Amino acid sequence: MSLDARDVVAVVSALEGTGVEVWVEGGWGVDALLGYQRRPHKDLDLVVRTADAERCQSLLKTHGFIPVSGTPPTGYLTRDVSGRAVDVRVVTFEPDGSAVYRADEPDEWIYPPGAFDGRGSIAEVEVRCLTAEGQMLAHTGYAYTDKDVAEVWALHDAFGTAIPSAYTATGRPER
Repeated sequence: MSLDARDVVAVVSALEGTGVEVWVEGGWGVDALLGYQRRPHKDLDLVVRTADAERCQSLLKTHGFIPVSGTPPTGYLTRDVSGRAVDVRVVTFEPDGSAVYRADEPDEWIYPPGAFDGRGSIAEVEVRCLTAEGQMLAHTGYAYTDKDVAEVWALHDAFGTAIPSAYTATGRPER
């Protein structure tokens, strides 16, 4: 089963309504920047501050998303009974505006200052998201799939962002 735009807006609004700032990343983050849904999504990738990680997990439980792996203060994955997932990345913001995401010790990703300044819309509702450059960074460091290639090229086409080197050999996907 997929997470539709109403589901995403409901989750984001519920978290934001309790003071948990969230940024949409990944497939939904790309779609938010573009302003329309490009494809069905099985999951929602969110970024939260370290200070909000446990509260976010607790609130997701009240919406039926049960922890599957990971635990705050690092990232964690939740799923509901239908298999839909919310994948939460937990970051610590530095004084210069950069943010550090620790996936598994000692692995860490550094988001540059400004990466969390993105704004987009899902179902005509404004959401915080990573900028196009931040989304490109989030699409690196793992074994990507065809959907990732399509997202990277969609960002490049819409915003002129550079294609990460790991993707340059793939070429433009067929439309």
